[in-house]
Amino acid sequence: MAQAVAHHSLLGPIRWLMRPPPAVRFGLKYGTAMAAGFWIAFAFALPWGLSLWIAVMFVTQPNTGASIKKGLMRIWGSVASALLSIAIYGLFAQQPPLMFASICGVLAIAIYGMTGPRYQYAWLVFGFTTIIILVKALAGSDQIETLSFERASLTALGVLIVFVAAALFWPVRAAQRLRESLAERCRRLGDDLEQHLDEPSSARAPATPHITQLPGPPGPTILNPP
Repeated sequence: MAQAVAHHSLLGPIRWLMRPPPAVRFGLKYGTAMAAGFWIAFAFALPWGLSLWIAVMFVTQPNTGASIKKGLMRIWGSVASALLSIAIYGLFAQQPPLMFASICGVLAIAIYGMTGPRYQYAWLVFGFTTIIILVKALAGSDQIETLSFERASLTALGVLIVFVAAALFWPVRAAQRLRESLAERCRRLGDDLEQHLDEPSSARAPATPHITQLPGPPGPTILNPP
């Protein structure tokens, strides 16, 4: 008897560790991806290590499909911004008015894309990254090709870290999350119905209001004939 009780008491923590709640799973996945991004950035002294960390921070989502979609949009935006930055810098680096006009045009295009129905996050990354690369190149910190390649490659590395963490730590798909949510709602509904059925009938039956019978209208007066 004691062994059965001890075995049953150990099953609860083991099951919890094997399948913790969704919030705990996402927290562990998010923390692992962030720690891996920090370690890679500082261990290898990456010049754009902050880009890797930011990519991990914004791409990680509770669902695996959402993480993949957002990661791909971030990669597309980063690659497009790297190519456009090289073109703009090569054409207008020696002409400040045209360079300023190009930056304004990039911002206008990015904002227009962000207001559209699709790929808003890719447009945001495109505009934001293009401005960062061009400003750093104009400041003379490094060559435009090096800046563009480092930014795009480290962003892709951050997205890869998110994909690996999503695949290794309790991969959650949207359909699975919907099933879990529906099952939880059904359990709550069943508990409410069971609690309602367990109540005594006297407690469930509504009290019948006491109706006071009012006297009816007076009948006709019958007069005796003379």
